[in-house]
Amino acid sequence: MRHLMTSTFPRPGSRSPWAGLIRAIVVLLVLCLGEVRAGNEEPRPMQEATALVDALQAAIDVVKTFDVQVKARWEWFLDEKPGKDGKPTFVPVTEPYERKALSRQMYSKGWRRIEKMDPETGEVLQIMGADLNVMRFHFKKEHTGRISRAGGDATQIGTDYQELFRSLVGDFDIPKMLRERLELGRVWREGPGDRLVVFEVPPTRKPGVSFGAWGYRVFADTGNQFLPCVIETFEIREGVTALRTRRTIKERKSIAPGVSVPTKAVIDAFVLDRRPEFFQKKYSQLEVTVDVARSRWNEPIPEEVFRVPFPAGLSVHDEIRDVAFIVGKADPGRNLDDLAGNARGIIRNVRPQLSRPSNAWVWWLVGGMGVGLAGLAGLYYWRRRMPGTLSS
Repeated sequence: MRHLMTSTFPRPGSRSPWAGLIRAIVVLLVLCLGEVRAGNEEPRPMQEATALVDALQAAIDVVKTFDVQVKARWEWFLDEKPGKDGKPTFVPVTEPYERKALSRQMYSKGWRRIEKMDPETGEVLQIMGADLNVMRFHFKKEHTGRISRAGGDATQIGTDYQELFRSLVGDFDIPKMLRERLELGRVWREGPGDRLVVFEVPPTRKPGVSFGAWGYRVFADTGNQFLPCVIETFEIREGVTALRTRRTIKERKSIAPGVSVPTKAVIDAFVLDRRPEFFQKKYSQLEVTVDVARSRWNEPIPEEVFRVPFPAGLSVHDEIRDVAFIVGKADPGRNLDDLAGNARGIIRNVRPQLSRPSNAWVWWLVGGMGVGLAGLAGLYYWRRRMPGTLSS
């Protein structure tokens, strides 16, 4: 393994105003200096990995808020069809096969708001607002709403702006998921001038690990305050490492000295089928582009922006309380108790109730055993009473 070197790290005395980032870089520098003093001995992997995750955390935290308009365009290169042997097979796409999406995404202090829009007209079709505990959805065209626990991906797969630099899957942030398997990770340098620091963690069955069936490689850019520039997801199938997806940042915008945020990225998906003619061929590509003129970073966003009001008459499914109802009075999106207090037409226990397993088989078993024991006892008694048997 090539060790972390100091040549391309930002200097602790640079213009960066973020103390957390500077501390993380200092830790990396100390490790590297310690390596030199020890005569190029192998540094402790855990120290190296911890220092890199701390640097990633500090770099991500530099982007405190964003309000971005995101355009997405999918393109497929292969199509999956049933083969002659009944197994699925892949064929090249002969006609243009693409799909578009448009959304406005906001983030501040863990709170989120996502507006999905018609990519042609810009009409808002769906609004999601989430604090740290609750997510609210307003499906405007269907005139329905939904309430659920916060967490999970609220956008179409691959279009979440957070995933370009902040999270690995949905809202599962990069440092948290790497720390869950810190002792499994390895770190090395690559790229022109060793500019990129790579942290790889393999799949694992360790309890409590998020998405343990997948492994990740995060390429941190030392020239951009350690913000990730490439993120790969992979699996290990029959002892072979198979790349699932690769996110690559293509364009950036500077928002502060030394800090540039993603404005264009490409997400490639690869075939996992082990047959040689298909294995690791590019299946599809998603291009995500930020409308810079309609986007802003690190500017205050009022808390009210993240509230999703429900108009009177809206049909709502509350998955937290397992009830469905009609909104009786326009609700500002602040308090679930107020919303429930003004609801009408409440239907409880909306989720299908699972039928309890029948215990009849237990009683049949007990009854059968009882009959069997009674039969054995009767046979024993009869044989003792008959001449020339047990008592003779």
